[in-house]
Amino acid sequence: MMLDKMTALHLVPDPPYVLIIDDDPLFLATACEAVREQGLAARGVGSAVEGLEALAEGDAPKLILLDLILPGLGARDFLAVVKQEIALSRTPVVLVTAVAAEEVPGDLQVDGVVLKPVEASQLASLVHRYCGRA
Repeated sequence: MMLDKMTALHLVPDPPYVLIIDDDPLFLATACEAVREQGLAARGVGSAVEGLEALAEGDAPKLILLDLILPGLGARDFLAVVKQEIALSRTPVVLVTAVAAEEVPGDLQVDGVVLKPVEASQLASLVHRYCGRA
């Protein structure tokens, strides 16, 4: 499926960017703006399929912010594809979700979980933590 496209990924992002995958347009706009304020590019998409397509189109992101519950392809399946790709396997993925913390599956291979609503300062902290200073 998406794996054929994924092989075209470059290992060094230019410019560095954060990929944000969420089906809430308001959150996407807010998160993209918060990331850009930290000096990184941001690409927001509304589904996991669009996220895989974005990854196949260009460089690996410095960080992926991923909503847990998405239409169509879910976070678990998205993660399975991403973690199989060598160019992406070390890319940090942080779940950003409105689901209660105790309901987040513990077996997901993610680097962190942030509960919504998310403040711009929290997003800035994530960017600094996983991407360093831009």
